[in-house]
Amino acid sequence: MSACLHTILCNGAKPPFGECPGRRILELESRVGVQEFRNVRLDLPNFIRDVFNLPDRFVDLLELAGYVFAADRLALRGSRDAVEYHRWAREFEFVVRVRDIDFWQKEEVGHALIKALCFMTGDRSYEFSFQEMPEPYSPSLFSSEEFTLSGQNAAIALFSGGLDSLAGTISLLEQTKKHVCLVSHQASPRIAGAQNTLARALSSRYPNRISHYRFPCTFRSQTHRKEETQRSRSFLFTSIAFALAKAYGEDRIYLYENGITSLNLMRREDLSQARASRTTHPKSLRLLEQFFGLLFGRRVCIETPFSWKTKAEVFDLIAHLPNSDLVSSSVSCSKLFRASGPSSHCGSCFQCIDRRLASFTLEDAALDGPGNYALDIVIDPPPLPEDKTTLIDYIRQAKEFAEVTPEGLMMSRLGELEDIVDYLSNCSGELEGVRKAADLLNRHGRQIQQAIKKVHADLYDPYTKPDAGSLLALTASLEYLLEPNERLARSIAGILRKAVPSMFRDKKPVDEPDLNQKIHGLLKSHYSDLRSEHPSASFACAGFVPDHMRISTDVVVESKYIRQSTSPSKARDGMSADLTNRPAGTYILFAVYDPYHAIKDDDVLRSDFESKGDCSVCILR
Repeated sequence: MSACLHTILCNGAKPPFGECPGRRILELESRVGVQEFRNVRLDLPNFIRDVFNLPDRFVDLLELAGYVFAADRLALRGSRDAVEYHRWAREFEFVVRVRDIDFWQKEEVGHALIKALCFMTGDRSYEFSFQEMPEPYSPSLFSSEEFTLSGQNAAIALFSGGLDSLAGTISLLEQTKKHVCLVSHQASPRIAGAQNTLARALSSRYPNRISHYRFPCTFRSQTHRKEETQRSRSFLFTSIAFALAKAYGEDRIYLYENGITSLNLMRREDLSQARASRTTHPKSLRLLEQFFGLLFGRRVCIETPFSWKTKAEVFDLIAHLPNSDLVSSSVSCSKLFRASGPSSHCGSCFQCIDRRLASFTLEDAALDGPGNYALDIVIDPPPLPEDKTTLIDYIRQAKEFAEVTPEGLMMSRLGELEDIVDYLSNCSGELEGVRKAADLLNRHGRQIQQAIKKVHADLYDPYTKPDAGSLLALTASLEYLLEPNERLARSIAGILRKAVPSMFRDKKPVDEPDLNQKIHGLLKSHYSDLRSEHPSASFACAGFVPDHMRISTDVVVESKYIRQSTSPSKARDGMSADLTNRPAGTYILFAVYDPYHAIKDDDVLRSDFESKGDCSVCILR
């Protein structure tokens, strides 16, 4: 269950209930006329000369989308440690003052809105109640800048400033004669700078073909942002685009995102629900279409021309289009706060890894060189343990996809496919959807494999040991082929080899329980780092495993102490008994402390037990 219900009061709405201690109440206000309470900034420059050319329900929509996005960023999902064990879901209740209250109070409208938001964000529940705006009010989200809509044939395209949106915009300009309206949500100065730079460059190269509509949705300086996942940004983004489409008399918008990113299949079991972005997931987009169709009173469409392309194929497309030199100015990074100096990308987030590896499939590597990245994953060790995990997860999944078949996809990803196949574009049925999805994943996997081979062929130096954790080191050691439990056991063994000999240099453990207790304390001090690097596998020391965790603990550390009076055969018997009695699915790391060198042949002991599977032996002296 979530900690409490978040109640969001918007536009001066009054709470429809009395005192209730279980609620967390948050008031959001964007109206310029109430400066004392204003904590959200919503602006849409260069929209229309007369704001009332836009129907009231669309003005309401833009404010509502801004408030949903603001609440999303102000309501913390949970600590990182809690992520693996809980749904990471919240409960929201919005109370909003609106102009077209008859429309918003329709049951079908509320149902469509809630259904879209719950799936897109992964939150547990949304509720909406609407109150009538008490007086005529010109909303603050429109600036006084004038722009006259001339009735030209327009294409409304979402423009994030990333590689995919840049490639889509250039292809739209090259393939059509339409006037292209770029819609940008500007969440930070660096993102806004990239979007504005690209829009100006495109405007100069395609004169009188482009209009750039920028929508800052931010907080006043005193408001502290708590949550950075921003799962609701797709609702905000598409709301702005459809409001603009309404003003232009259009009933479709264009969204350019490659299919691998949109499907975003889980890379490990804990990346589910809100842990995985569903911003451009096929089901999210179809549910949004249904909701926006109610606002328009007719069917609307979110076109996704890149839904069957991989990132490498988007790179190949833009490489063969005019103006591909703009690629270096596009920004795909999801953790820009970690970018430094002249670099436009952090280099270690999932989006950076995807873009960097996909660029190695290009003939012209200079199109997106390492200078764009603060960290070069090829040669640099990742700065944080979770960054290494992100890279390993990416490579493991690419290997899985390179070998996938439609039948295998159905068997291994049935739960995820249920939320995909019925919502895919350009598919005549479920079987064709599975086949096309498998083909997309297969191409992506093979392309990444080829990229890694090219990295090794071009950059691997057989006379220099690569830095641990770098792409060269990981692929040389094949660490990504190990199961999560074995990877965790190896990391624990590395800690033990480093610490235990010095820990007991002057004073040996009293007995095996004493050894176990001290190893438990040692690993507890490394818990956060181990959980960051290995979020999909849990561990505990034997004798310290809580009863409720005995079945679910993935790795158990069993300590064996061979003293001067202890025969190694006794330790062997204990290890054999531990293997026999362990819960199904548990991996055992045997930490064998042998300070007197009683074990005659380490390799024989290791092979005797490790050949049985799901265990490893770490001998400590």
